Amino acid sequence: MRAFAEGVDAVFWFGFVAPPTTEEDKKGTLKCGDLSCFNMGGLGWSIKKSNQYHPRSAYYAYKTMVYNLKGFSSVEKISDTQYKFMFAAKNPVYVLWSNRKFLPLPLEITGKAKVTDYLGHEQIKRTSEIVLTQRPIFVEEINE
Repeated sequence: MRAFAEGVDAVFWFGFVAPPTTEEDKKGTLKCGDLSCFNMGGLGWSIKKSNQYHPRSAYYAYKTMVYNLKGFSSVEKISDTQYKFMFAAKNPVYVLWSNRKFLPLPLEITGKAKVTDYLGHEQIKRTSEIVLTQRPIFVEEINE
């Protein structure tokens, strides 16, 4: 969000696949005597020479961001944790979170909205029911 608000045109994720963490490799498949066990992050994990891909939360968060913000025409920074993305053919999408105990929604968001958490789960809520946490949500007003 911050990169887009500063004028960056595109965001790419560097590490798509990384080795699993010890918590992810429950079978103990990896032998960690070399750098192959050094976890560089990644949107998912896989064990070398395996055809299996295991997405991490970061994969779903990145996918949710791309889906909700695809095609935005401009972005306005409301605060350090509140951003408004404008589109030519749909209502604005707000990306909101809070680092404080209570942070209100922008006053311009009223009525009902589609709320999508960072993992892609959608709900329809009255804006008075939306509570901001440290995890970002995407909020799009619904025209009634």
